[in-house]
This record gives sequence, structure tokens and C-alpha cells, in this order.
Amino acid sequence: MFSGAIPRKVEALNFDVIDLSENKLTETIPDDLGKLTKLTGLALFLNQLSGEVPSNIGRISTLKAFKLFNNNLSGELPPDLGRYSTLESFEVSSNLFTGRLPEHLCANGVLVDVVAHGNNLTGELPNSLGNCKSLSSVRVRGNRLSGNIPSGLWTSVNLTVLMINDNSFTGQLPDKVARQLSRLQINDNQFSGEIPAEISSSRNLTIFMASNNLLNDSLMDSLTILNLSGNLLSGQILAEIGSCTSLMYMDLSGNEFWGQIPPQISLLRLTSLNLSSNHLTGRIPVEFENAVFGSSFLNNPGLCASNPSLGIDVCSSWTRTLINKISSELFAILITIAATLFVLIMLSGLLVIRYHGKSKHGLDLTWKFTPFVRLNFSESNISTGLIESNVIGSGGSGKVYHVAVNDSGECVAVKRIWNNRKLEEKLEKEFLAEVEILGTIRHTNIVKLLCCMSKLVTGREANYGDENTSLAEWAWHHIQKGNPIVDALDVEIKEPCYLDKMIKVFELGIFFTGTLPLTRPTMKQVLQFLLPCNQPLAIEQRNGGSEYDAIPFLNNSNHSSMLDYSNGRLALSI
Repeated sequence: MFSGAIPRKVEALNFDVIDLSENKLTETIPDDLGKLTKLTGLALFLNQLSGEVPSNIGRISTLKAFKLFNNNLSGELPPDLGRYSTLESFEVSSNLFTGRLPEHLCANGVLVDVVAHGNNLTGELPNSLGNCKSLSSVRVRGNRLSGNIPSGLWTSVNLTVLMINDNSFTGQLPDKVARQLSRLQINDNQFSGEIPAEISSSRNLTIFMASNNLLNDSLMDSLTILNLSGNLLSGQILAEIGSCTSLMYMDLSGNEFWGQIPPQISLLRLTSLNLSSNHLTGRIPVEFENAVFGSSFLNNPGLCASNPSLGIDVCSSWTRTLINKISSELFAILITIAATLFVLIMLSGLLVIRYHGKSKHGLDLTWKFTPFVRLNFSESNISTGLIESNVIGSGGSGKVYHVAVNDSGECVAVKRIWNNRKLEEKLEKEFLAEVEILGTIRHTNIVKLLCCMSKLVTGREANYGDENTSLAEWAWHHIQKGNPIVDALDVEIKEPCYLDKMIKVFELGIFFTGTLPLTRPTMKQVLQFLLPCNQPLAIEQRNGGSEYDAIPFLNNSNHSSMLDYSNGRLALSI
């Protein structure tokens, strides 16, 4: 690793690439670098360089890559960058640059990346970006840029990422956006008007952050992550939002929504919900009456709940008023029906207990054998080999056995998976369907699945037990008792600066250990939930990517998810 200053004199003028990145270089960039007429790449990122960039570097006609991010450079950028060269990559983020972005960045039409976030840049975006069809990503968040966005930039044919948040841009959103656009961040600006239907219906757009603007449109119904907090949205929350089955995070706080919360919201697998500071009325869905959503409904005077720990009015007075309005005769009929149903339920419960009691005392259910290829052995060859001496590995969900399946000594690996829950018929079918799909996969890096054997046995409910069984069960009981999450955290690590993130991870654990698999988030969604809790690493910018390393792995799906951490609070964004 080099340290100190870059030599002032550059003798070898035939250099075509200079890469001194990720060192401890200090002082300024030498003027002599501008004399390297064959230079195609300049990479000085992740150092401690200061001062201004020599303006003659912008006039090198062969320059294609210009990467100076994560230094202490200041002043204005060379105004001729891109004017005389086929510039492809421009990355200057996390410095102290001022003034405008160079006007001719895409003068030759091959620019792919503009990464300039985290500076003090001012003025409007260069007009050349509006006619730059080669652009793939523009990241200029966290500056002091203003004015309207060049109209052609919104619809640039190859544009996939547009991050212009935390500036002072104005104007209205366009009627159309780029077809390939997957991430659009315009939050914390001064955009006004409605959200066009083109944005709300885009199938590729999976991340849309628009909080803290002056937008006044109704809710969009086709996005998977939604953060529209701090706008002027009004009307009732659409019941159709219940059809967005991939939605995990929703923040509609600080708007003008009124009316009741649609019960369809309870059909979603939300891990974070914020409807506070609106004009909502009525009773909140019972599915949200727990500590995980303890701050989701604040500052809505018309809302009530049966759980007093949520910080809103209790609905008991509403219940008494309703009962008083019902005639005594009708009330008696309802009591009779309720008592009959209770007796029937009790009888059904006794029959179920009796049935399972018989199962535990000798009911020998046979294995269901499902082969995926032609086999020369049966289930009996497998079941007889599931003995302790054949165990070659074990884990949280079961054990792996080395089993001989015929007299010729042919052996297979058998994984025995135990499920400690009562397996409902629907869940059993889902499990077998997934196994059948795995049985059809053929890949050189995946072990071939030969067959599946399943047998229904009795067991106890997941998450049932005491503090001596598992951490997940203890956490569930802690939440169900109405105790605050913060009381469950270790006092030795409960530092105020990390408290919010610790609570969010605890909430994720609660959802991840839900009783039904359908209510649990996928691993992709968990990754998207956790990424914003990590501080951005400087090395991430080396590849010109966003602040989240894992984004390329998540963009394979049209239903990716992401969190928005705004106003000191973890929330969902689209």
C-alpha cells in the first residue's frame, strides 16, 4: 500500500492506464497527469487526496474511465470532461466537489455510468444527459442540484437506475419512463403533480421512492414496496392494495388519507407498516394488534384497537355502544348461537385429541414413496437403513444417512427431515410439490434428487413452549404478552445509536418464525430488509454500483423489495 504524495513529475508519457486506488495517497493530483495523451483510464479512488482536479485532464482525447470517488477533492470538476473523448464511466462520489456537473459528459454518446452522489454540486443536470441513449445508471443523490430533469433522461432506452433523491429538483413527473427502469428514487425533492399511470403500471419498476415531495396522486396498486410518506396524498386507501401479494413494506404516513383501513391489508405479509399522521378512522385490523406494529397508527384520532399497548384509543366503549343498540331478543339469539358453536368446537376438539392419542399409541402410518427416476430399490431399503450408525451428518432440520440400497453395495445419501408441527394437508401438498420440482432439476452443481418419502406424524405447534425450548418461542411469548421489544434486548449492547436497527431485526425474527410458511418472508426479502441496516462501504463504489452490494442478485425478479431509511426510521419504499 502506497502512502504520501503522487510524484509531481511524470516521465513516462506513454501510460495508458493509471490505477493507484485503495492506497493512502495524500496531497493533490499532479498537473503532469494531463500530459498523458494516451491515457484511457484514471483510477485514484479510495485515497486521501485533496485539492482540485487539474483541468487539462478533461482534455485528454483517449480518456474513457474517470474514477476519483472517496477522496477529499474539492473545487469544480474539469469542464471539458467528455467533450473530446469517448468517456464511458464517470465516478466522483463522496468528495467535496462544488459547481456544476460538466456539460459535455455524454457529448460522444457512449457514457454508461454517472456516479456523483455525496458532493456539494449545484445547478441543473447537463442537457447532454437528456440525449444520452447509452446511459445505464445516474446516481447524483445528496447534492444541491435543482431545476427540471432533462426530458430525454426519463425515457433513455438503456436506463435502469435513476437516483436523484435529496436534492431540490422541481417540476412534474413525466408521462412515460424508460421501459428498463427498475429503480427510481426521487424522494426529498420538490416534485409536484400526480404520479403518472405509466409509473404505477410499470412491470420492471420494482423500487420507487417518492417520499417528501409535493405529489397529490392516489395510491398506486402494482408496486411491491411502497414509501410515499410526507406528501399530499388524499382519499381512501384502496382495497385493491390487498392484491399486492409481494408487498412487505408500506409507509403512507404524513398524508391526508381518510376513512377506514381496508381489511384487505391484513392479507399482506407486511413486516413494516406506517399509517401514522393521517385522518383514518375505525378499528385497525386485528392482525396488526401486536408490538411489532406498535407505532404504525399514531396520530390518527379516529382509530381504535383492543390492545392498549398500541398507543391509540381502546375500542371497548365502541363495543358497549353497539351492544346497547341491539335488541334484547336479538342479543339472546346471538348468545344461543355462540353457545352452540362453542359446544360443537369443544366436541370437535375432543375427537381430534382422541384421534391423535390413538396415533401415538401404535398407529403405524406407511411411507408415501415418490420416485423421480427409475430406481432399483424400494422404500423398505431406505427405511431400514435409517439407524444411528449410518448417520454421516446432522443439522437443525434433520440428519443425513449413508444407506446401502442393494446387495451390490450401491449407496445413497438420505436426508431425514423432521417437522415438529402438525402438518396440515395444504402444507403437506406444498412441500411435496416443491420436492417434485427439485426432482426435475438437472445441473452439474446440484446433487440429483432420486426420490421422496413422506409420512404424516403428530407433533406440537410451532412456537409453543417455555423459555427452555428455543429463542424463537421465547420471543413470540414476549410479544404476545404485549411487552415492548426494547425490554427483550441485552442491556450490555443496547446502545441508543443502534437501538432502532436492533428493534427492526427483532421484528424480522418474529415474522421469520411465523407458524405458517405462507406468512414468512423469503430469503430474498430478508436480505432486502437487512441491507439498509448496514452502513454503506466505500469499496462498493469501485464497481460503480449502488450502496447495496446485493442489488445485482436481487434484480433477477420483477418483484424485488427494498427498504427506505428516511427520517431516522426504517420504512418501506418502492
